[in-house]
Amino acid sequence: MGAFGDAFSAEEGSLVTIYGDEFLLNGTEVLDTTLKLQDPDDILTGTLKDGSPFIIAAATSASSDGVVFKRSSLPELNTTPIMVDSELSPNGLRRGQRLTLTDGGELPRNFNVVGAELEIIGGSVDLGLRAADSRMEISGGTVQGLRAFDESVVHVRGGLLEDRIHVHTGSQLSIGGGQVGTVGGSNTSINIESGGLVSVTGAELIGSIIANDGGYLNVSGGRIDRQVVVRPGSKVDITGGTIESPHGFALRSDGSLRPRDMPGGTTNISGGKVAGATFASGTSLNLSGGTIGKLSAERGSNVTIFGGEFRLNGIPFDGEVITLTESDVFAGTLENGTPFIFLHGFDVLHNARIVNATLPPVVTTPIIVPSDESPAGLRSGQTLILEEGEIRYFNSIAGRIDVTGGRIYELKLYDSELNLFHTDSDGQTGYASGVRASHNSRVRVLQGGFVNGLTVSDSTVEIDGGSVNGSLEVHSTSTVNLASGTIRARVDLWEDATLNISGGSLRHMLTARPESTIDMSGGSIEGTVSLWRDSVLTLSGGSISNWAVFGPNTVNLIGTEFQLDGTEIDNLRPGQRTRLDNRSAGSTISGLLADGTEFAFDFRLDIPTASILTVTLVPEPASSLVLLTVAILSVGGVGRRYETSNY
Repeated sequence: MGAFGDAFSAEEGSLVTIYGDEFLLNGTEVLDTTLKLQDPDDILTGTLKDGSPFIIAAATSASSDGVVFKRSSLPELNTTPIMVDSELSPNGLRRGQRLTLTDGGELPRNFNVVGAELEIIGGSVDLGLRAADSRMEISGGTVQGLRAFDESVVHVRGGLLEDRIHVHTGSQLSIGGGQVGTVGGSNTSINIESGGLVSVTGAELIGSIIANDGGYLNVSGGRIDRQVVVRPGSKVDITGGTIESPHGFALRSDGSLRPRDMPGGTTNISGGKVAGATFASGTSLNLSGGTIGKLSAERGSNVTIFGGEFRLNGIPFDGEVITLTESDVFAGTLENGTPFIFLHGFDVLHNARIVNATLPPVVTTPIIVPSDESPAGLRSGQTLILEEGEIRYFNSIAGRIDVTGGRIYELKLYDSELNLFHTDSDGQTGYASGVRASHNSRVRVLQGGFVNGLTVSDSTVEIDGGSVNGSLEVHSTSTVNLASGTIRARVDLWEDATLNISGGSLRHMLTARPESTIDMSGGSIEGTVSLWRDSVLTLSGGSISNWAVFGPNTVNLIGTEFQLDGTEIDNLRPGQRTRLDNRSAGSTISGLLADGTEFAFDFRLDIPTASILTVTLVPEPASSLVLLTVAILSVGGVGRRYETSNY
């Protein structure tokens, strides 16, 4: 009597007698008195003597070698629809029965549904709900775990599903509404076993989805807030929706457990948004649409990109295979018209195959959100004006984005312009987060603009009234101009990068790596400046609270009243850069910068004797500072080393 759950085991030598009837193996009547489940997909169903249905699945049972069947008469089958709105409920549903669970109703643990229909519009279901050759409709209530066997069909349009969900051979789970999993709740997961199918068309999933060998997943809508795992032998189609994960890549095609004779999992992406995806050796990705925030296609993976307008480092690309190497930027448009940008050092591509496809036409009419539907990305000549709302995982190639309100997250720019500003005094901002600008892009952070996390390569950033937080990574041949506003980000200047500060404030740590340049004529740096070997610092104004030197570098001072240990330095000519050699480690240089700021630097700590030090005298008053600075730069060039001394 009663019910039993997944962990059924009747090992050889044991004697387990099941009294009941309606015994079916994979839908076929069992005539023998003994039975052994031999195939991994075998399903044994029946009804116990007390009328309780049972399900024994080879996939979840350790053994059935010791099972003996004894047929017994069963209670009369009642096919009148059952309504449950309290704790009083049957132990399960037999073939031909139907039950509706409403608010206040409860179904007990290990509730089995065999050849029946279950509708859940409220109430709660305890752990161990299982269905075989049945149909379920879930539009409300709470369900703690589920297993679907033997061509069962489960539709979820509402309610809450938690704990572990398994979809087995021939069964289907369709999720179009409701919620799967809760933040901080149980470790919810959907496991698609061989021959199982899961379709996500809506809803929010706070749990992982694992497509095992032979399993199939289709995502066309909704939001998955945990990882999707594509195991060897499985298939995943993504045509819409959003897949994110707070931990690691949102989509992981795993090849580590793949036997040599088993193909890796296959993923087809033609729409939707995936925060990040990684593909191991032997796995496959066919990319014809959608957006991948970060792609890691490891060596040995099979990636095919369908599209056109391909560019590699700004040059049209007509090759058939692409591998990203140092500093590469590969961009183009996928077959469905969505632009993509893959950056070496952030994305990984190994021997990806390129297939040219016909692209949809470009519409250049400005797109205003929320009045217009948000596009998947911007192609050449397109403009997006974001006034309100939220956009995630967005690429722009030769386009323009104005964010005057609302928020845009995880943005990649290629030869594009981004303007962040807000003119109304309503507390809103033009906000962007996770911005990566490359290949002649321009980012302007103006009054009311805010960016959290910015990485630039071969691009320009202008900060004039706005704010940059988080981190600011400035790579090769990029320039950041701070005129007003605030940088609260950790700033890293890499080789051939330049930071010009004429106003505003930098309130975090600044690291100038080898061959980078800082030119400061105003404003303030309130954090520590780390000057690495061969970096260049030019000071004509402003203030720096503290700096540390790591290796010989170059410091250029532009100002007046230069003194060594309190003695005026003779023979300085206005506008002429003079190098000071043979300095004593215990000495100090002092004076006034061109903007009138007093300074005093020690040759032991601030400007070691191994570093190059130059001074340039400006006339007093310094009203002609701008013209003088231009003249100085045209002669020597800020950021170059000077080999001669002018005394």
